[in-house]
Amino acid sequence: MSTQWMLFLVATLTGCGARTGLLLDEVVEPRPDADTPDSSILDAGLSDSSTPDADTPSEELCNGLDDDGDGLIDEGFAPIRCGIGRCMREVPGCEDGVVPLCVPGEAVPEACNHLDDDCDGMIDEGLGFGEVAGPYVIRPAREGSAGDCSSCAWAHVVALADTPEGMLALWLLGFDGSYPEPNAFRRMLDSDGRPAGDIELLTERNLLRVQLLPGPEDQVLLVHCVRTRSDDYAATVFLDGTGEVLGEPEIRFDEPGCGWASTLVPYRQAHALSAFQAGTASPVYELMDWEARSLGSHHVEWENTSLPTFAANEVGVAMVHSVERSAEQFLFQLLDFTGAPVTEPELVGLEGFEHRGPGVASDGVRWLVITSDDYGGGFVRTWFEQGGGVSAEPTLSEPEVHPSRVQLLRYQDGFLLSGYGSIHEPLRYFLFVWRLDAEGEVTDRWEMTEGDFRDPPAFVVRDGRVFMLYSTGGFEGSRVELRELGCVE
Repeated sequence: MSTQWMLFLVATLTGCGARTGLLLDEVVEPRPDADTPDSSILDAGLSDSSTPDADTPSEELCNGLDDDGDGLIDEGFAPIRCGIGRCMREVPGCEDGVVPLCVPGEAVPEACNHLDDDCDGMIDEGLGFGEVAGPYVIRPAREGSAGDCSSCAWAHVVALADTPEGMLALWLLGFDGSYPEPNAFRRMLDSDGRPAGDIELLTERNLLRVQLLPGPEDQVLLVHCVRTRSDDYAATVFLDGTGEVLGEPEIRFDEPGCGWASTLVPYRQAHALSAFQAGTASPVYELMDWEARSLGSHHVEWENTSLPTFAANEVGVAMVHSVERSAEQFLFQLLDFTGAPVTEPELVGLEGFEHRGPGVASDGVRWLVITSDDYGGGFVRTWFEQGGGVSAEPTLSEPEVHPSRVQLLRYQDGFLLSGYGSIHEPLRYFLFVWRLDAEGEVTDRWEMTEGDFRDPPAFVVRDGRVFMLYSTGGFEGSRVELRELGCVE
């Protein structure tokens, strides 16, 4: 083939290729009058192709890159959580360009600590009543004194109240009766029962008995027995939420003499019933309004009876106290909310048993009465109908234990029974808190034997948590301590 022919062929092929490109352009580009889709639709179609614009930001991925073009790398990933209870763990949502693995912690046996230790979604299940936290030393031994005598540094009577600031602990020291010194001290605690303030003197007066009860406007009512010259009088005074005394004590009766005060606040009406021995053959109990103003007083009809114990429910008030010096029986009577009797007194007793220190509580349907025998041992459980009348005859329980000054509290679907006592063989003294089921049977026990105890503890149930204040130690200088108890399903 000649050189001229080859040049002609190359020129022809090149020209045809250029022409072919022009023909394609004419086919793709629509004519103004053509019935074709709008160019924006075509553009949208092109934008969905597999070749996106490199400058368009995309969703941030965990890959070590700035995918969304905001100058930050791998930002905005929420933490990852796995497991439940104490097994719960948390890892970052993205770490070094990689999503980390979340591994739950290892389950351990359940302990009494408000935590789900075995990671099954339940807290403190399957445990008996026991100690959660403490003991916290509220008053060290020898802190403060009420004079120069063998018992002047001995803390004995204790009281505990729930306040908006936490809890208020109060205790009394022994004193020299010939030269009585101020003996009531207080200390603020936080919501977990730990000391949150200094130990302070409550009042310059000399007190014998104390009880702390809810008052109006976040105040606390102190029901106490105050020493005036050589006589003792039943009295009340309000404290603020930190224990500061508000005003002067009000003497409740003209007659000297007072025993343990037993007080309640019925939750249907803002009234309180307070009982005192008041120097008479039979106890006197008084109805007060929310401001502690007297609405009238009543004498217990039976003479030679102990100081009454009260409990209230939506229907009325139950009053229980031991009868006669030997306490062979106890008396049960229902009152209305004015303190007036609505039933005749019922005498109940178990042969050969001394019914001392009665405690009473209501489950909303019946009344449960617990009496103890300091000498013979055990406690007797008796049920009464809502409107009076024995529904279950007295039953003796725990005959080997010698409880004293028992307290009975309604708690969850059962009760708490507490006090201090002894076991004679071998001889040992202890504080105890027992959990009772809905029928009054003991189901769980907590007992404290490592101390020297002479008086019952005080309790506060705060948001379902049980706090116990108590004194322990001998005359040389006893401590005041607090423990948190719980773990009842």
